[in-house]
Amino acid sequence: EGIGLSNDDKYSIINECLPYVSKRLLTDQSERTGGALSTFIFGPEKNNIDTRIVDYDRVEQLVSGFSDYSLSASGANLGQDKPR
Repeated sequence: EGIGLSNDDKYSIINECLPYVSKRLLTDQSERTGGALSTFIFGPEKNNIDTRIVDYDRVEQLVSGFSDYSLSASGANLGQDKPR
């Protein structure tokens, strides 16, 4: 991350990894990944069905990240600079 920040002060390793992490959370069918997805969407109250609520901002991040991953994997953005 230090190298990225030295070249771009808005660089974030989290933003760079989010597309891949989103893809894994939405497509990996392992129990462990399912638990991570529940925690990401519901937060620490994921197991309390009476009080848990969906964090829509996190769902939006997840969907956006998956979309970015899909575009990247398709090669549709090759040769185009990505705005940060």
